[in-house]
Amino acid sequence: MSEKPTRRQARGGFTVEWALALQEAVLAEARARVPELVGRWPLQGIRFDALAIEGSLVLIVRSLPARATPSGPSAPVISDDVELPLPSTPTGFAAWDEAMHRRHKLQDADLLSIVPFPAEAASDDFARPPEQWNQFSDSEQAIWSASVNTGFRRGLLGVLREPATQAHADAKPSEPIANQLYVPHQEFTPPANLDQPIWRYISMTKFIALLERRAVFFARADLLGDPWEGGRGQANARAAEDLYPEGAPPLHLAAHFTRRIGVSCWHAQDGESAAMWSLYAGWCPLRREGLAIRSTFRRLLESVHGDDQIHAGQVLYQDYDKDFIPEDNLFAPFMRKRRSFEHEREIRLILLRDEEIAAGGVEAPADLDALICEVRVAPSAPGWLRELTEALIARYGLDAPVRQSAMDEQPLG
Repeated sequence: MSEKPTRRQARGGFTVEWALALQEAVLAEARARVPELVGRWPLQGIRFDALAIEGSLVLIVRSLPARATPSGPSAPVISDDVELPLPSTPTGFAAWDEAMHRRHKLQDADLLSIVPFPAEAASDDFARPPEQWNQFSDSEQAIWSASVNTGFRRGLLGVLREPATQAHADAKPSEPIANQLYVPHQEFTPPANLDQPIWRYISMTKFIALLERRAVFFARADLLGDPWEGGRGQANARAAEDLYPEGAPPLHLAAHFTRRIGVSCWHAQDGESAAMWSLYAGWCPLRREGLAIRSTFRRLLESVHGDDQIHAGQVLYQDYDKDFIPEDNLFAPFMRKRRSFEHEREIRLILLRDEEIAAGGVEAPADLDALICEVRVAPSAPGWLRELTEALIARYGLDAPVRQSAMDEQPLG
């Protein structure tokens, strides 16, 4: 590769063939290693530059997130200016790639590679990339392989830095939440409507505790009853070798973080849910008890006060065998659940403590008048339960209506 460059032109298509070969090689790596992320990879279309330097073809392939006809020079631009000494070994390629990314202000998913540019490239019948590959020396093949592997790793890191769902970008509340304790975060997607009705289905005992303590309860994450809380699945296991080539796990995988996170769970739905009555309010046809507190996303966040910063958003439901859970921040695994829980339509409030939370959980003081829109008693509940609930609310000085469950309404005709 030390040959002095000559003023020659490659045959038409020489450069675009190699640009496409580089694009496909990196996408093939992605499909093989992290198939669940390929749909988010911003290498669907490309535009490229091709430079002839020191008898070599230097490709600079810029990624486009949408499919498009590749655009770039049909022949490499002859350059006598050796911007940076070309690497001769795979080890040297990584440093050269890093320096070129800085110099040309390239993005993570942009690609660089080096292939031979022989004099016979000007011939119309010059071999296509697969045939050229067979003529590469061992060192030339090793540098190509290094460029593909480096491009894959850079692209993977770029994908993982992006939000897992477009909902993050779509949520643009017109009026921010009026509470300085509420801190927006990329892993917490608020409802599109900040006044979305939310529900908390609870037993009478927990309702009395809410009135007595005047506080929203946050359960410690490891005590929520789901062994997958904060966990990851096979999609992450497949990517681990590329994310942590030296075998070093991310810090936030440490088990003690689940003991420092408190979670308050709410159900987002305009009306009531029979499933939630049954699961979380202790209601069944033979035991007709339980209550549901109706609030809104905004009212919940604006009612909480105290010393803890609060994050809040919608839980994402994923297939842990196929969907990668971001590992570049602590909160991502706690804002995801398995798809078998989709019926919960969960809104989560999360707080993080510097020290371990007690097994009983932690409370955040709350303005109950601001929090509670109304209280509903369980379907088919006896009249005394509604009367008792009204008496309790009056005793604690609150002004919130108590109604029978809407599920008790009778059909017409």
